[in-house]
Amino acid sequence: MNKMIQLIASLIPQRVAIVVGTMMELIRSKIKYNDWFYPQQIFIEVGTRCNRKCGYCPEKLKLGPSEFMSNEIFEKVIQRLEEIKWSGRIAFHITNEPMKDIDLERKIKIITTRLPNAIPTLLTNGDFLSMDRADAMVAAGLLRCTITRHEPVGALWDKRVRETIKKYPRVFRLHTVTNSNKINPGGISDGFVAKQLTNCYSTSCALPIRYDGTVAPCCCDYKRELSLGNISKESLVDIIANFRSMQKQLRDGDRPWDICKKCTGQKLI
Repeated sequence: MNKMIQLIASLIPQRVAIVVGTMMELIRSKIKYNDWFYPQQIFIEVGTRCNRKCGYCPEKLKLGPSEFMSNEIFEKVIQRLEEIKWSGRIAFHITNEPMKDIDLERKIKIITTRLPNAIPTLLTNGDFLSMDRADAMVAAGLLRCTITRHEPVGALWDKRVRETIKKYPRVFRLHTVTNSNKINPGGISDGFVAKQLTNCYSTSCALPIRYDGTVAPCCCDYKRELSLGNISKESLVDIIANFRSMQKQLRDGDRPWDICKKCTGQKLI
């Protein structure tokens, strides 16, 4: 089923694919969990650092040490997802570059094996991409990868990305970052101004699990000030249930935390 969805998505324009995919996720959530806004995807923070310092991204501040998710925590994440029979997207980032994790292919394979209805996805800046790694990730079960093009990039970067997309057009897509599609997560990037949305759907679209098992309300909490619980002690069922009222607050335009008051927010589609 996931491969069929992947084929259909690869044949239509990216913007249309995003709209259709979001609507399908909403319907899936309502049918499976009786909740239109059950998280559409899970973010697993396999590492805490990105190799770049993009001006609009809080990662340019490089707060805290570089950490990677331990095998024990990753195993607990998989167990928690098995408990709810997770069948949506699973990505490997919050503000980090996931391909810095040399063990990423094994993690993709574990998800493919133990959560066969999940959709392993990747968001990467492409700096660590090679054809060998692309081959390995696709063989492990990667179904979707968005490569973000952040200037400056060189001719060799463009060549590697073009060759990868040509070989795997159903898996890899290019997204060019421009001023029109930038956001200011948590309002933390000084000197970068983006229009604030009244209604924020960030917490309703994705559930981030940090490298230490802490569940964050939102990927924009770069300073790690907020926590919904930890998967080592609590189930995802309980964590998500306890968070539903606050998700609705944000969708309705009420911003309960200081970080939300500074953040630009995220559209549903």
